[in-house]
Amino acid sequence: MKYLDTIFLLLLLIISTENLHAQWVQTNGPTGVAVNCLVVKGTNLFAGTYYGGVFLSKDNGTSWSPVNNGLAYSFNGGLAVSGTNVFASTWQGEPTNSGGVYLSTNNGTSWTNVSNGLHNAPIDALVASGTNLFAGTYGGVFLSTDNGTSWSALTGFPSVTVYTFAVNGINLYAGTSGGVYLSTNNGGSWTYSSSGFTNPIVYSLVVSGTNLFAGTDGGVYLSTNNGSTWAESDKGLIYSNVFSLACSGTNLFAGTLGGGVYLSTNNGTN
Repeated sequence: MKYLDTIFLLLLLIISTENLHAQWVQTNGPTGVAVNCLVVKGTNLFAGTYYGGVFLSKDNGTSWSPVNNGLAYSFNGGLAVSGTNVFASTWQGEPTNSGGVYLSTNNGTSWTNVSNGLHNAPIDALVASGTNLFAGTYGGVFLSTDNGTSWSALTGFPSVTVYTFAVNGINLYAGTSGGVYLSTNNGGSWTYSSSGFTNPIVYSLVVSGTNLFAGTDGGVYLSTNNGSTWAESDKGLIYSNVFSLACSGTNLFAGTLGGGVYLSTNNGTN
């Protein structure tokens, strides 16, 4: 009997441990807002929200504080970190449909408008690549080489909405309303890299080793050749609208519209 009791306790411990590893724990905020983007800077975690501005956590999400001093709009479309700088893209909906990029050098305590040259355009995506900062708008891509002091439109990019960026070495990818575009010269020229897409609206891109994943309105796609060709990689996904992707080691997470978060441990095979 003592032997059976020991076996039972061991099984209970294993089951409890498995359940512990499988659980998600909700942080204490930000409350009452939809979180659009996250970025990490050292021990600071920033959350960009819909109509709530930017929030900061210094304790891994245990507590959150709004850090919006100087931000003109409360809709935050993107966040990027470059060295000691944090950039936030904001925009306002109808009727003005305007926006800009803001810079904080003090972890969100205050923000300065750095939108000279952006034409007051709504901005959905931001990414830093070395000393270059890219902004994705409703009508193309803009580049700043001086921390947002000035911006210039990148010629040769089509007039499509840019939803997301991904950087892998010298490769800069833009996910758009018309598929994926690739630049290997800091946005100087672009190549359409969407062969294999059934639905070309790309909301999210993420790099995992030699793999490039795209979250679209038709599920998840995988490219193993820098975006030259794509194949569906969403077996088991019930909800096809994938708005966000994230990688942690060998785990790939997909955030869906109406279906929560899905996990794949085998590069999206299932």
